Amino acid sequence: MPKLYNVAVVGATGLVGHEFLKIAVQRNFPVKGLRLLASNRSAGRRLTVGEREVEVEEYLKMKKIKEVVNLGVESGTQ
Repeated sequence: MPKLYNVAVVGATGLVGHEFLKIAVQRNFPVKGLRLLASNRSAGRRLTVGEREVEVEEYLKMKKIKEVVNLGVESGTQ
């Protein structure tokens, strides 16, 4: 049985967040728990991720996380 991970996606309602979630579903990433984090404007929205429906939480109100694996893409211009 594969190890299952608790996953929090910061910026889940943005373009990169959507792509990250899409790829995770396509590749059957072993998720135990899923938290979607975004700005207060997006908090309360519900997103469908695979077969789950998950409510978006406000990033700034997030409590402590014990283990972190950071997979991210930085955006901006040079």
